[in-house]
Amino acid sequence: MNRKKSLDGFIPRRTPQNQGGYNAPLTGAPSQLGAQHNTTKKLSRKQKKVLRHSSDTSWQNPALKNSVLSSANPSEPLSSSPLDLSDKNIIDKKQSKNPRLKKALKLSLIPLLLIGSFYLWNLFSLSGKIFGGNPLGFLKSTALKGEDKGRVNILLAGTSEGDPNHPGEDLTDSIMIISYTVATKKTALISIPRDLYVKNKYASTKINALYHYGEEAKFDESGYFKGGMGALQKELEGVTGLDINYYAKINYNAFKEAVDAVGGIEIDIQGTDKRGIYDPNFDGEFGKDALRLKNGKQTLNGTQALLLSRARNANGGYGLAGSDYDRAANQRKMLVALKDKALNINIFANPLKLNKLTDAIGDNIATDMNTSEARRIYELAGDPESKVESVGLTSENVLKNYTSRGTGAALIPKEGIGEYDEVQKFISEQVGPLQKDPGSSSSNQTAEEYPPAEVVVLNAGGATGTAQAVADKLPQNIKPILVSDTSEKVSGTKVVVISKDKDAAKNKLIKSYSATLYDGSSKTYLKLYPNADFVILVGKS
Repeated sequence: MNRKKSLDGFIPRRTPQNQGGYNAPLTGAPSQLGAQHNTTKKLSRKQKKVLRHSSDTSWQNPALKNSVLSSANPSEPLSSSPLDLSDKNIIDKKQSKNPRLKKALKLSLIPLLLIGSFYLWNLFSLSGKIFGGNPLGFLKSTALKGEDKGRVNILLAGTSEGDPNHPGEDLTDSIMIISYTVATKKTALISIPRDLYVKNKYASTKINALYHYGEEAKFDESGYFKGGMGALQKELEGVTGLDINYYAKINYNAFKEAVDAVGGIEIDIQGTDKRGIYDPNFDGEFGKDALRLKNGKQTLNGTQALLLSRARNANGGYGLAGSDYDRAANQRKMLVALKDKALNINIFANPLKLNKLTDAIGDNIATDMNTSEARRIYELAGDPESKVESVGLTSENVLKNYTSRGTGAALIPKEGIGEYDEVQKFISEQVGPLQKDPGSSSSNQTAEEYPPAEVVVLNAGGATGTAQAVADKLPQNIKPILVSDTSEKVSGTKVVVISKDKDAAKNKLIKSYSATLYDGSSKTYLKLYPNADFVILVGKS
């Protein structure tokens, strides 16, 4: 049985006998039926379009049906209907849309969605290489291990993996503990000399080789990291007295590529030579003048930052410090600069830059942190009340020179091999107490005595490491911006005044070191270190 179609071209779901309104069976004489049929055929294309896009129920109004049928003549307006179907807003809106433009807009979104999906997927997959946990953990932080106890300690070890010209790729020539104290919001960057001599069941060696022996022994003791990082963790906890909560092992390329990923870092170059610094030792591997920088603030790319962090002796160069202590100080300075740049560009709020960073370091860093913990560290670093201080173990505070038949020149605690009481006491003083002591003289009171000041500390004839020792124990609110050597020789400790409006800080320095004012080369030092407030010359005691 054939079913009749309605005017809009659709077969009614119900039989005509059960339908009312416009879909009800036509009644009347054959001539009338024919007239109605002929009238329907004369509907214009525009009217049929209106009919197709209208609901069936709207046509159940007989008055509305008759209005449309009576307007079959295109010369008659449709406005006689109670509902004006020719309303400009109804017809023109539909026709005003450009189908080509609409299609083009849809197509233009496809590559954007694909690119966005790629970056998101890449970020997630790369974060999985670096961090544990859910990649979505970047979106929300969690408390760190040790926060509930008042202090978080992270072991940072740098290797030369990836450097084809370095014979000891599994030596950790850079060892640092990042110690954050919750109560004071103070972060201490504690450099451990690579030449520190240690003796344990795995080896009697310099500490920079302990990672190698831990990897060979497949170190796996309960409560410690596995492998080489576990061996380092156990030894350093014994040396420093700090509980190490996390580790990060970074190879040759990670630091360089991380610096490039954030667009470079700004470093205030203050070489001991007025020309700046130059180290020709890198020219063969990295090209001519790979590390030649003028004094003053410079934006370093990844390669320059890496070379500066490795530079120590300059054979035929100028302006560079000559000890491992000074190299460690440069490393701490650049780590702070990298942190500041990441915060400045708000790396976690920029998926493209975050993706670039994770892409750069994805194969060059290993850590036991998860994504939420990494986000927490970023938040703590960005706290405007946080402070960063530099700490170095040197022969001028708790270490002394030592010679071993197996390792050559090395360093041991002044108390003797394996005796770390004084080392731990020194570190405890540097990182500060776990809780604020309201009964003691607060750092705020000290800071209020004078405005902040920045100093350059130079070894002017003193024993190796004396300048660093002074820099490590500067009075509160006075910070070192450079620790290095100078060809000028003095006796005792001298203070060169560059900023004339900081008498309180000047008096504090003179009192702290029983120093005297030194004006003999004030103009020269003013040119060399225009960003410093004072220059401290450490000579023979």
